[in-house]
Amino acid sequence: MSLKEQLSKMFLNRSNSYRFYKEYYDARNVTDSNKELKKLKKEFKKFKKENEQFKRNTNEYIDSCNYLFNNIYLDYTHKPTKTLQNIKILCAELLVFVNKVCEKHDIQWWLDYGTLLGAVRHEGFVPWDDDVDIAMTRKNYNKFIKIIYEEVENNNLRDFIDIDYRRKDSNGDQSIHTRNDTGNHLVRTFMQLWIKRPINDINSILGGVDIFPYDYITAFHYSDIEKDFQNARTKYYKNLDNKMSYIDSLQILYKDLDLSMNETDWLIPGVETSYGRPYESFKLQTFDRTKVFPLKKTKFEVYEFPIPNDSDYYLKKVYGKYHNIPKSVYRHNRIDDFRHVQNADELFEECIDRMREANDNFKF
Repeated sequence: MSLKEQLSKMFLNRSNSYRFYKEYYDARNVTDSNKELKKLKKEFKKFKKENEQFKRNTNEYIDSCNYLFNNIYLDYTHKPTKTLQNIKILCAELLVFVNKVCEKHDIQWWLDYGTLLGAVRHEGFVPWDDDVDIAMTRKNYNKFIKIIYEEVENNNLRDFIDIDYRRKDSNGDQSIHTRNDTGNHLVRTFMQLWIKRPINDINSILGGVDIFPYDYITAFHYSDIEKDFQNARTKYYKNLDNKMSYIDSLQILYKDLDLSMNETDWLIPGVETSYGRPYESFKLQTFDRTKVFPLKKTKFEVYEFPIPNDSDYYLKKVYGKYHNIPKSVYRHNRIDDFRHVQNADELFEECIDRMREANDNFKF
């Protein structure tokens, strides 16, 4: 501060008129600010009250809809449209083929995710579901992904069933494309069997089965398992992204998480599954082996398929209160692709006939 500025400040501070006007305007500003603050508090209180009422009304609406939704789908029997029914039949026939392959090669598997939920709660598909999820231990999974190509070929289905893998980037974000938005290559995760046919010049998925691996884990701490799982998953995908083989990447994963191909007391979903937040839908779970095995069979549509021995334990782990339909429902919306397609039902029926013929003449 210059000498001139210092002198000016000194004379002003000694001036009674300066102090008077300064105190006057300071007091006035405080008064105006207090008025504004009171006004804002009043408006906020009104907004808070209206917002609380809105939340109560919204929750009442959601609860009412959810109650009716449960009533409609759990207390009444409904017949799906022909197209949706055809999607379900085709998926079930594809699952019959998978079951025959597994029986031939002594591979254990069980219904998983929404397909297991549908089997237990609806004795078939969840009413709006349009694909199939199954699970295998890693040893069985590795065996399956080796022999499925030959079985598809032997049963004259090479032109009919597509064998592919769901793709994700190295951070775990999911996509079915070969590259993500950053240009990085996407790596393969769990195996998928698809039946595709061209509709309106687009190769559309008519039905599919997702196959998820589960691993035996020898030791873990509940407080650390999810963090360790995410770190190991990221490392696993990075290794695949760097062109390391599936087997070599898997060996590193097994060492990092203390996993085993042999039976232990606990099972954990494979890193390829939909467990493990934040990238996936479900919180990571560990499963008591004695609750999963020995497998038992239950009705699924017109067939019987294997499920965990204690399906109630298993489903509570995955979904919590699974007996009722939740307020937020996950759906694939595959039916939307075919609802207004001309001759869609004829195409589905041709595919169903082809799949049934293959199952009837399966080569054991």
